[in-house]
Amino acid sequence: MESLKFAIGDENKRNIGIIRNILVSRGHTISCEEDEGPSLMRKIRSLAPDFVIVSYNMPGMKGLEVARIAQQDKLAPVLLTADSTHDIFVGSMGNEYYPYIIKPISEVQLLSTIEFVYNSFIHLKTLEGEITELKSTLETRKLVERAKGILIDSYNMKEKDAFRYLQKRSMDECKPVIEIAKRIIEKSKNIK
Repeated sequence: MESLKFAIGDENKRNIGIIRNILVSRGHTISCEEDEGPSLMRKIRSLAPDFVIVSYNMPGMKGLEVARIAQQDKLAPVLLTADSTHDIFVGSMGNEYYPYIIKPISEVQLLSTIEFVYNSFIHLKTLEGEITELKSTLETRKLVERAKGILIDSYNMKEKDAFRYLQKRSMDECKPVIEIAKRIIEKSKNIK
């Protein structure tokens, strides 16, 4: 796995030291170490780490809340650490689930969980990007089809001629086809 920047939050300095030593020994860097939730959240927002490890029992703002905000705002993948599974299950009643490990933290468990969570986060971001791109493509097609329909109805063009007209206007004006299509649609609304 590539070298990552980590934000670590734990109410116990000893736990922070254990996590830091494991990560640094594997070539990762630590962008911040905090022992209370609100300051950790501020650092996450300002320093933009690649990964966040936060204790469930952080004072000021529970680790679960840090995880919720980081996930909703797509700031970084988050791994919770907890003293027991009871903490996690009682605290996460509802539909939200976050990856966690139980203290004491072992090197193998920490590193393998980080790799899994990080790869899942990257995969999810990639899929979200593809979805956004597909939505944009679909929206463009809908508008182009609508503009072609207007050209066919208003000027008795054939479908391929209407499409060529849109393409030619796009090239002549150095504008995307979608802009030309939107103008044609707007102009047809004003005529009615």
